[in-house]
Amino acid sequence: MKTSVVFVIAGLALLSVVCYASELKEQSSVNEVLSTIFHFEQPEERGCLEFWWKCNPNDDKCCRPKLKCSKLFKLCNFSFGK
Repeated sequence: MKTSVVFVIAGLALLSVVCYASELKEQSSVNEVLSTIFHFEQPEERGCLEFWWKCNPNDDKCCRPKLKCSKLFKLCNFSFGK
């Protein structure tokens, strides 16, 4: 009787360890899938910035004519003034 109780407890402990390891592996694969789906590549550093690209107002590198670095939004935006 005592031996069967010990085997049952050992079996339940083993089952919980296996379930926990399986859950960790599943969570790892879920995190991998989510990181692949929501992976956003950083724009390459270029000397010339396009419309709505992030910029630095103190070092305006917006390319096209009429594009200026907005001090408010810090993005290359059209400038219709002088």
